[in-house]
Amino acid sequence: TIDLSIDGADQVDPHYAMIKGRGSALLREKILARHARRRIFIVDRGKLVPVLGQIDLPVEVVPYGWTHTAALLAERLSSEVRLRRAGDAIVTTDNGNYLLDCPIGDLRDPHSVDRDLRSIPGIVETGIFVDMVDILIVGDGLNTDVQQIR
Repeated sequence: TIDLSIDGADQVDPHYAMIKGRGSALLREKILARHARRRIFIVDRGKLVPVLGQIDLPVEVVPYGWTHTAALLAERLSSEVRLRRAGDAIVTTDNGNYLLDCPIGDLRDPHSVDRDLRSIPGIVETGIFVDMVDILIVGDGLNTDVQQIR
């Protein structure tokens, strides 16, 4: 059992749903957060949004058949899907999987979108994190707010 997980987030909505994974470790971060007894997330005030979205959603996929997975994902999201690259190299996660970046609009029901996307064969995990925040620390360089959620 992990006693404490401390991490950041790319976006946090008023219900404490988050988008994470732009740093390429979303699956491992989600596993750690899910198994931790207490989860603290620290963000700057600019990461608080009224509705998740309007950024790329990271999605981790297995390399085998990734182009087919990407096509299904693009169809489901009605959006283009890009394989994450660093120069000419394909970015891989610590698990050896690929990351797809998916531009999304407003994500008003993150629970169902996450569940829906994970039903696509080849998708390992999404960057949508729900029901994981115990404490949210928000700072802006001058002030810090601590919000006890659970």
